[in-house]
Amino acid sequence: MRTSFAARFLLLALLPVMAACSPSPSDDAGEPSGLIASAVAEATREARKALESESIQVGKSNKDLPKATISPEGELRIDGTPVAATPEQRRLLLEHRANVVAVAEAGIQIGTQAADLGLKAAGGALAHAFSGGKGDFEARMEAEGERIKESARQLCGRLPALLDSQQRLAAAMPEFVPYATLTEEEVRDCFDDKDGNLNFNLDL
Repeated sequence: MRTSFAARFLLLALLPVMAACSPSPSDDAGEPSGLIASAVAEATREARKALESESIQVGKSNKDLPKATISPEGELRIDGTPVAATPEQRRLLLEHRANVVAVAEAGIQIGTQAADLGLKAAGGALAHAFSGGKGDFEARMEAEGERIKESARQLCGRLPALLDSQQRLAAAMPEFVPYATLTEEEVRDCFDDKDGNLNFNLDL
């Protein structure tokens, strides 16, 4: 059984919580250290490796359909069965897969930054509370948070290309149509700059 790369992203999302409970502090420069930082690095490597080498599931939000995946070679499988594809259809499958990977890579970046922020917060909050530098520490954390928001904006910026490749693939390959689940509304509402919230729950 293949391990879904989405599970690795979930691990990255949970790491900041783990960091908050970790006794391992940051070093004097504020850089993450210890076992949790190593776990973040390892999870990131594994996630990127999975994106390169494993089949990627598409259309997960449609729970009533059989599982569909696109392999690194551009093969669409539905319920484990390969779907015959012309050279043009395979090209479109590879293009769409590349766009899915690009969005997933951006998600990895956000997860890594969030884990880094969690480590710094856990290791630095207590030290700065005793040293009287709480204001400076909070400013640094706010700056780190802005970096994550910028990465989120970049992720959202990749969605129009993803939607375009999805729609062109669906137009060329009827078997893929039910799995074309990304909508224009999701792309439009991905990032709400008014309140700075990332507003997506994408099952690509």
